[in-house]
Amino acid sequence: MKVQFIHHSSYRIETADRVLVFDYTEGPLDLPTDKAIYFVATHGHGDHFNPEIYRHRDRAQYILSFDIDDPIEDAHILHTDETIEVDGMVFHGFGSTDEGLSILVEIDGKTIYHSGDLNFWLWPRYSAEDIEAMAQDFMREADKAAAFAPIDVVMGIVDPRMKDFYYLSSEYFLRKLKPRHFFPLHLWGDFPLSQAFRDKFEEAYATEIHSLKEDGEVFDINIQ
Repeated sequence: MKVQFIHHSSYRIETADRVLVFDYTEGPLDLPTDKAIYFVATHGHGDHFNPEIYRHRDRAQYILSFDIDDPIEDAHILHTDETIEVDGMVFHGFGSTDEGLSILVEIDGKTIYHSGDLNFWLWPRYSAEDIEAMAQDFMREADKAAAFAPIDVVMGIVDPRMKDFYYLSSEYFLRKLKPRHFFPLHLWGDFPLSQAFRDKFEEAYATEIHSLKEDGEVFDINIQ
């Protein structure tokens, strides 16, 4: 399996005969001509969705969160706590602590999870009650994906805006989802933070944690 970090929260995952592109907005996008193409969008925020993906409608299929406005005709619309099948792949829609969904895909006997904006958000304006509610909401939705553990590939938020608490969500993913491979989202260009996350947790969990250096970076991973 080949995994490419495209930009911000967008990843391209390539198998023997398919390419899945998650949350594309901008950046390098190499779509082979001999494989089926699927665009997956977890929600409609501008840093996760760009209608420019519809330029590929002649050869791509679209699996879109229910909150995306004016979806392309024939798109597969996914709702919270819903499961749909597309060309033998199974897409599970779980909730978020912001807009839209977190999504787990079963493909060719493997599992791939993109957290979207499911995160333990800790903003300065939050009261103690807000923080407790956020924690409960986050764990409830993350635990739905944990039913599939160990998950082969997990893409989770490592957000510098959370400051000293940047790792909370994805450390929970490491603990509960037991990913074989972990890739960070939402770095806002702070690539060194991905290395800090790796350094902090790579010895504590049986997960290969991948850090990022630049847009377009490609990883060849082996999943047994």
